[in-house]
Amino acid sequence: VPDEPVGDMYLQQLATSGPMARSPADIAALLNTLAGPDARSPNAVQLVPDIGDLSGSVKGKRIGWFGDWGGAYPCENGILNLCQTGLSVFERLGCVIEPVKAPFDAADLWSSWLTLRAWAIACRMRETYDDPEKRALLKPAMIWEIEQGISLSADDVHCASEIRSEWFRK
Repeated sequence: VPDEPVGDMYLQQLATSGPMARSPADIAALLNTLAGPDARSPNAVQLVPDIGDLSGSVKGKRIGWFGDWGGAYPCENGILNLCQTGLSVFERLGCVIEPVKAPFDAADLWSSWLTLRAWAIACRMRETYDDPEKRALLKPAMIWEIEQGISLSADDVHCASEIRSEWFRK
């Protein structure tokens, strides 16, 4: 899903805000509408993936399950059990649930994400932040995010990008 072709289009390549829907069919229809090439975006994927027919059988399909990433991402009480209940529905439908070991250090990945997110938000929102009248309209959490990004050095961003690159290679 190409991002808005404004500002820098090369350095910041985090995912775009994704759509939400009530069902897999609705999300597939929306993604089929949003995804595709955009000549204004240098990193847009040029092929639209075929979502396929979602009404068929799921028997034999494999579902990789990270859970709480080996304890790295704690969940509220009951959430993992709720997820297991959902996975059991897929098992009854013939899916194979495969536990997946965390392939990457969660703390490194989280640190990289926080750095790159703060940097991207600061870059995108700096003009708004610098205008006192517009800044007064921002939520405190947004101001905090922008200030985190402003405080980053080029080395901070580069190191976070190297971690993201290693994650991609994994």
